[in-house]
Order: sequence, then structure tokens, then C-alpha cells
Amino acid sequence: MIERVFQLDKVSSMQIGELGKQFYARTGLPGHFKTDTFTTFWNGFLNSGHAAQWVWKEKGLILGTIGMTLTLSFMDGKVIADEQFWFVHPHHRGTAGVRLFVEMRNWAEQSGAQRILMGKMLAVDPENDKVGKFYERQGFRALQTQYVLDL
Repeated sequence: MIERVFQLDKVSSMQIGELGKQFYARTGLPGHFKTDTFTTFWNGFLNSGHAAQWVWKEKGLILGTIGMTLTLSFMDGKVIADEQFWFVHPHHRGTAGVRLFVEMRNWAEQSGAQRILMGKMLAVDPENDKVGKFYERQGFRALQTQYVLDL
């Protein structure tokens, strides 16, 4: 079942933190996922009115979540819905993950977004590129590769 999140409480924060830690460990990013940091900053975004989050729950357990922010493009003034995270338990990626994506896309359209940006971590699925293929089936096109330098 999908639920919209308006504020992360302690229980949801801990469950999402576990999903975040599992995902982060596979991304190739340095360091570790910090649940407290995530909760503090994300609750601030949710309070701003320019962000939305959904969770997929089964039997009271969160098995997936997606979060988006709305911003304006400083280049052309279009409203952009930008994925900030999309954590889904590995056994639920083809079901709960897709349903979360659909919910997010509907919200983006209803919120007046004129563009949606989705990320794909290269280290997560390098052989099959399931995420990239999924995005392309949804009408997305690859636009940019992002590079990172840790200082």
C-alpha cells in the first residue's frame, strides 16, 4: 500500500534509514548513510511545501520510498520535479518501486512540473542497466553524466 509522507516520524525514519543504508552501500559514494542527517534535512524539505514523499508499506513495514523536490530551472524558468532518493527493497523493485514511480509522476504532473529529472547510480546495476531501460520505456532520455570528487 502506498502512503504519502508529510513528516518522518521516528519509526518511519528508522525503516527508511535501513533502506537508505542498503542503497548507499551499493552506490560507490564514500562514507555512510546517516539516518539522522537524512531525517533532519528531508523533514525541512517536506515542511517547505516544495517536496513530496511516498512509502510502500506491507504489514506495517516500509519496503520502498521515493522523494521529489520542485524547483525552477534558472535557465528557462520551467518547473522541475527532481528525484532526491528512491530506495526500494531488492525483492520489491519491480512492483513497489514501479508503483512509487507512478505516484511520483502523477504528483509531478499535478504540481505543474514541466520536466522530471531522475537519477541513476552507475554502480548499482552496471551489467543490466534495468533502471536506465525502465526510464527509457517511460519516455525519459539520458541527458548527463555526473562526476564526483571528494575533497
